[in-house]
Amino acid sequence: MDTQEKKYMKKLILAMTTIAIIAVACSKVQTKVEPTSTQTIKTTRGDANIRFNNVDYQIQNGILTFETFDKYENLFEVDDPTTLQPFADQVEHEVAMTSYTETSISSEQKDELHFIGKIVNEEGLIKIDVFTILLDFNRSEIYATKTGSIQDLINAKNGNIASNVFEMSMNETETIDELRELKTRGLFCKESYATSKYKEVSSNDGLKTSVLLGDEDQNATHDKKVELFTSVRYSQYGLYYELNSKYWPTSQVAANNINPPHTWVTTYWWQRRCSSASGSATNTSSSATTVYGFSPAVAKNLIYGNVKALKHYNVTSTVSSSVSVPSGASKSVNIND
Repeated sequence: MDTQEKKYMKKLILAMTTIAIIAVACSKVQTKVEPTSTQTIKTTRGDANIRFNNVDYQIQNGILTFETFDKYENLFEVDDPTTLQPFADQVEHEVAMTSYTETSISSEQKDELHFIGKIVNEEGLIKIDVFTILLDFNRSEIYATKTGSIQDLINAKNGNIASNVFEMSMNETETIDELRELKTRGLFCKESYATSKYKEVSSNDGLKTSVLLGDEDQNATHDKKVELFTSVRYSQYGLYYELNSKYWPTSQVAANNINPPHTWVTTYWWQRRCSSASGSATNTSSSATTVYGFSPAVAKNLIYGNVKALKHYNVTSTVSSSVSVPSGASKSVNIND
């Protein structure tokens, strides 16, 4: 090997060594900056046991499962339906299942589905007795199968309904009774279903008050005032029916929420379909002073939450304030059927 060849080989070896060093260095840098997450990643097809009110409930393969119709219905046999919300929250927090409310749906829909959306999985699935059930909230439809697969239900949701899949409307079917009695109850009970409705004090028509928005200092130079709002809603999901009212002041940053003195009154009456069960009351919530930094920003009054549909209802929600502008003003909304 002559002198020129030796020089060339030396340069080649040096270049290859440099490239190797750079490659190793890059690898070390990449390894060093790779994020290490301690966040729990949910498995969407896991198993878990949930204990609520001294009763055990199971999540099996990522789906909340009730062994019998009675077990599902008994869950709702409570005097105050608001006591059921911790059950839904517990299901949502389980790593073995991803709830529908954890998917990329709007905040408004998450709020509306605050209970039922937490006890069905990300595909809208739940198992009750021998049936696997899929809730399609966007179309207000329910698909159930006894012998078919989850894929059969998904196909039905996409318009391909097999003979082993039952299709039902959330707005016109008490699903548990239909499945329990193999769709025979409808032959004996012809009573109508109350219609889903929602009404609110609109964003440009809130109850005006003299309380300043923003800074807690009432001598703030800006003149934007807090306004008060309320709403009423009846929702039907086939497996769950809910009647509620809400109250909230002008939306603000949570740490600086300002809640003026107010009185919030909900008057209601409801009658259950195919039953003599009914209920009526007037609920009042009030605050005599302005409260700063309060939480949550929205107060909800859960009037009715059950697996049985309503035949009739009438609910009125009214908000008033001692600092309203003009004095003595109030805002009301009503729905009925």
